Amino acid sequence: MVAEPVNLASTTKSSADALDGEAATFEGIRVSGMKATMPGRHPQAIHITCFSFTRCGPSRGAGENFSDPASIHSMGSGTAIYRGYGASKFRPLLESLSNEEWLHVYEDDTFVYVELRKAENFYQLPVTENDRHDVSGGIEATVAVFSDQGHHNQVLSGLHVIANAGSDISGRLNSADNIRFLLGIFSVNLRTAEDLPRGHQGQDKAAFAPSALEFFAYGVPLRRPVASSSGSR
Repeated sequence: MVAEPVNLASTTKSSADALDGEAATFEGIRVSGMKATMPGRHPQAIHITCFSFTRCGPSRGAGENFSDPASIHSMGSGTAIYRGYGASKFRPLLESLSNEEWLHVYEDDTFVYVELRKAENFYQLPVTENDRHDVSGGIEATVAVFSDQGHHNQVLSGLHVIANAGSDISGRLNSADNIRFLLGIFSVNLRTAEDLPRGHQGQDKAAFAPSALEFFAYGVPLRRPVASSSGSR
């Protein structure tokens, strides 16, 4: 499990780097009793937008809190306009999901196991919004995803999109705006995955869990998608 505070302001990064090796408490996301299987760098990465550190050793009990939004750069601030991969990357990923090639879950007496697919970080998706509703801490929308900018070739329906409360994109998703493109990252809702495999003991009885796939929306893309990692942010 890797927890990644992303896009830190320089002063925040310096403070966080100085606490390397200390105990850390992350706010907003809690994972308990879960394991994930994925080829690649790490089994599950959590991108943190607010966090606090609790020191150990001589200064045990002291802490530093980085929950101030000013401690984290917004995506697209200044000259750093973020872009993601386009259809050449997300189409094979979503088509393989539709073909039930991945995102199976099963359990044993201790853990829930989630089958993941090695993929990139950021994507920008052509979408059409179907519905939306409030959830704790934000907005959840359901969208159809297309592989072309004209929104003719649908590759996935019923994708859950999550946006943090108070963010610009949550306001746009929860308004009359006709959102046609989204920039963000895919994730797996571990609570949904945990609830699905009841009675699916053992890998040979794994349940297909496409509803656990989510897309965290950071905003709308401001530039064309990238084709290689050298051009992504």
